Amino acid sequence: MLDHLFLQILNMSFTASYVILFVLIVRFFLRKAPKIFSYSLWSVVLFRLLCPFSFESRFSWFSIRGMKVEQMKPFPEHFTTLNPIQYADNAMVGSPEVIVEQSITVHKAVPLMENTFTLIWIMGIVALLIYSVVSLLKLKKQLKGTMHESDNIYIAANLQTPFVMGVFRPQIYLPANLNDAERQYILLHEQTHIRRFDHVVRIISFFMLCLHWFNPFVWLAFFMSAKDMEMSCDESVIKQLGNDIKKDYSSSLLSLATGSRIVNGVPLAFGEGDTRGRIKNVLNYKKPAFWVIIVCIITVLMVCIGLMADPKSEENFQDNGSAEFLKFKTEYVGDISKVSGILRLLPFPDKISYNGLELFTDEPPYAVTVNLKADTETRNYYTGEALQKPFENNALILFALVGNVEYINFCIDDEVAEPYTMQYTRQWADMNFDKDIREFAVSEETFGELLEKLNGTPYKYTTAVLSEYENGKNNLASAIEINELLTAHFETIMRKPKASSSPNDYIKANQETFDEILSYGDSTLLYCYRLFEQGGQTDLKGQLMMAACRSLCTEEDIDLSATTGQDWYDAFKDNAVNMQSKLGEEDFEKHMPKSFLLLQFLNGKTGDGATVRLPHFSYSGDDKILKLVYDTEISRYQNYHNENAFCIPAVRVFNTTGQENKLKVFATIFSEDYVLYEKKLKSMGGSIIPVAITYTENVDGSYSIEEYVQAEDGTRFAPSIKEFCTFPLSGREIPGLADIILNHYSNYEDLRQMQRNNLVDHLNTFNQTGISLITDYDDSVLPIN
Repeated sequence: MLDHLFLQILNMSFTASYVILFVLIVRFFLRKAPKIFSYSLWSVVLFRLLCPFSFESRFSWFSIRGMKVEQMKPFPEHFTTLNPIQYADNAMVGSPEVIVEQSITVHKAVPLMENTFTLIWIMGIVALLIYSVVSLLKLKKQLKGTMHESDNIYIAANLQTPFVMGVFRPQIYLPANLNDAERQYILLHEQTHIRRFDHVVRIISFFMLCLHWFNPFVWLAFFMSAKDMEMSCDESVIKQLGNDIKKDYSSSLLSLATGSRIVNGVPLAFGEGDTRGRIKNVLNYKKPAFWVIIVCIITVLMVCIGLMADPKSEENFQDNGSAEFLKFKTEYVGDISKVSGILRLLPFPDKISYNGLELFTDEPPYAVTVNLKADTETRNYYTGEALQKPFENNALILFALVGNVEYINFCIDDEVAEPYTMQYTRQWADMNFDKDIREFAVSEETFGELLEKLNGTPYKYTTAVLSEYENGKNNLASAIEINELLTAHFETIMRKPKASSSPNDYIKANQETFDEILSYGDSTLLYCYRLFEQGGQTDLKGQLMMAACRSLCTEEDIDLSATTGQDWYDAFKDNAVNMQSKLGEEDFEKHMPKSFLLLQFLNGKTGDGATVRLPHFSYSGDDKILKLVYDTEISRYQNYHNENAFCIPAVRVFNTTGQENKLKVFATIFSEDYVLYEKKLKSMGGSIIPVAITYTENVDGSYSIEEYVQAEDGTRFAPSIKEFCTFPLSGREIPGLADIILNHYSNYEDLRQMQRNNLVDHLNTFNQTGISLITDYDDSVLPIN
């Protein structure tokens, strides 16, 4: 939390630095104007340093230099570049070493913060506050013996400098040796401070200085604003008493300057400073003409409003401009400045904030992971594939501009559930436009065409790809993607209108999406046939699929007033069987092609890539610890798995430690997800990562998971493993365990082999033989059993 606060302060300080420079420039041009205007300008600096939020306006002064809101915050809450977590194909189980330590009640301390710079920032704040408190105590000690004269006025015999001290009941302290004239001038000066609440502004300014003590511009602003404050008060006194007192007032300032100063660094007490500048300003002061005052007021208002406002966010791709994007075009994913520059131009949906990126550059395939933050409701909302068009568009732009990137991931984290990841491939990007998407990035004109397409055209696959699929010539990846796309379209239709119970109302409200479903022709029929064949399609989706099938089957549709989609399908299938027997194979195919397609599908002859659904892997060995870890991994996977996929994990246990009723297992887990289409197997992604899992033993001898900790990414990888290699209760480090885990991670061929063995055994268990694995890199076919 403190790390996030510090990064927010950094962003505010970065923006305020521009504001301070701007104010100093304007202040220079107002040097002959009354100082109240220069003093007023510092209010916008105070606003920028203390307020993390602002309003957007096209009249922001930041817009002059082309700055965007995102560019005003160059320090994301999390930003790291890391080596990739490698994906493996296989795994192996090892024998766990069991260590039991005597139970003790010491608990592992949780560090307050991990960021060294945050710690230094906090130490600076504490140092300033301590210095201020000590200075205030010294000053109060000096004020012993002061005489209360009247109201809030006190006479201090042992001080030579007047000052104001306090917040809610400010007190004026005057030296005892002032003559009547000096007393009148100085008292009026201090009362002007109080009347304008300068004593409150001074406290807020000091608080601002404490927060931003690392920024030299803030120190400059603190002292320059104090100077303008004093000069504007001097001018107020002269304005009230007349120009005739200039010399006497200047003499008073000079005589007071020769005395001892009050203790510095006291925010609750502030006196005078810069005597030479103040005297010069007093002697040169002239009452300004009315038109000068009007010009100054307008100038100050324009500057303050323009500097308070953030530049207006761009609402679409065209507003960002092709030229801006093309500035960051690069051939290499490892060019972090260019890749991050593209990301800062990309618009993300509401309540989604950019949270850093990860570049995978060690070896092909090269990839980018964009980390995003959101609340739980927003994260869950974008898990619906039909709602992911903004991320699809952003991925397409990245593929066009970054020459060698092959995978792009958007990872949404609500810090509650598992981060949700959307992955896109270059093959997918090229399929959307039937050509290499990088061809759009050759000029501003062609890239503008891409931006226009993305901003105005609903996401869909090209006709060529769909035709290839329907002819049975497409690869496995296309079959999977089209089925997922159809699922997303049906989900879109079912979202509105929520108040209606009629399928026709849903279709009318989403006619364009429904027409898109129909445009896929036989692909849509095969999709619906497969779901109907699974049974139970009696809900709204079943009725929508029935409507789609009846629209595509036209004259083959039977005259049936079915109440559910499942009823219609069952009757349609019975009719197809009867008509094939009645007409014969040749005439049946000629006159009833949609019914013929159904029977071909039922006989497994369509080549439609119907999913063969398999359960997840289940460990069948005798090792209880391995059984526990495998069951844990599968249980976690089921919370966010693809309904067509099955998971094959492999576990290498390094250590098992027990204390009282706690059991802590240290392992590296390789997990890969697969989809099986007929005899073709496709990997949907995988990971290999060290973990520490803590279980609590129940009364009946079973175990419940208490904590599941994974190794962190990037520079935190090795340290995070060391941190979780501890006993479950005492929190003491287990010597040498972290090194064992790290050494294995550098060469996990044993884990590769066991994962492949687990996969083969799993397929054989369910009589799936003659299976070929489609590789990710070149779509080549690798027989595996």
